[in-house]
Amino acid sequence: MSSPHPDFDRLAEFAERESNPSAATGAPDLAEHVDTCPECAQLVRGLREVRRTLRTLPSVAMPPEVSERITRAVRAELTSGAPAAPVEIVPPARRPRQRRLLAVAAAVIVVVGAVVGSLVLAKQRSTTTASSEAAGSRGSQPLLVASGTDYTPQDLPRQIAQLLVQRLPAEATAYPGVAHAATSSPRAAMQAPASIPPSPSVHGAAPTAPTGRLADRAALQACVTALAGRIVRPLLADFALFQGNPATVMVFPDPDEPQVLDVYVEAEGADCHENVTYFARLPAE
Repeated sequence: MSSPHPDFDRLAEFAERESNPSAATGAPDLAEHVDTCPECAQLVRGLREVRRTLRTLPSVAMPPEVSERITRAVRAELTSGAPAAPVEIVPPARRPRQRRLLAVAAAVIVVVGAVVGSLVLAKQRSTTTASSEAAGSRGSQPLLVASGTDYTPQDLPRQIAQLLVQRLPAEATAYPGVAHAATSSPRAAMQAPASIPPSPSVHGAAPTAPTGRLADRAALQACVTALAGRIVRPLLADFALFQGNPATVMVFPDPDEPQVLDVYVEAEGADCHENVTYFARLPAE
């Protein structure tokens, strides 16, 4: 006995009409049937939901073994409709066909859902580990430089971003805000006010090599830990000038926002916690 329900291929073609109205034209009887048949309407909704979910995902190639899993699942459901032995009570003719259609849709949705979940998780793991992988490319030691730069409040984010691009290009690519800040105008750069006003300039000479208390890596790490409130590995320390005064400029990932870089300026003699000279951020753009 023929089923009163359209076959799966026609329903799948009809479901495609939501995103491509010309995909299933010339079938008003099919649309009328879906409108009046709860079972077929449920199947169409499920297929459309799968399509909508897939359209929101990033472009990631599906592995061949995953495609094979989906094919096997659909094939198994399509070939498992016959009962193992005759039974006395036979349901209405439409029910076996209906159940097979719903089983096929369920199999596709479950398998695709599992595949989608695994691909999204893989993408997220790749994104969230990009910063740590780049930072670990040169080992656990921060880069200590004496650039001779005279940093200013207006230019600090741009100046430090340019230094990162020049001296730590691999690490710089892991932080989206670096490239933006490096090419921005001074007044467009984002900065935070100092906790205390900077002291009058004495026009001291910038050191030609890392010097002072924070030139010791252990002391630098202790200073960064005090500033961040937890253990965070600094990327770079520049022993330079800030508004004409000798200062150390430290750059490290924000402890709460790993793709944001915090920039702290410590004048000579500052205590790395209560007496911060200046603070800025390189936000994720």
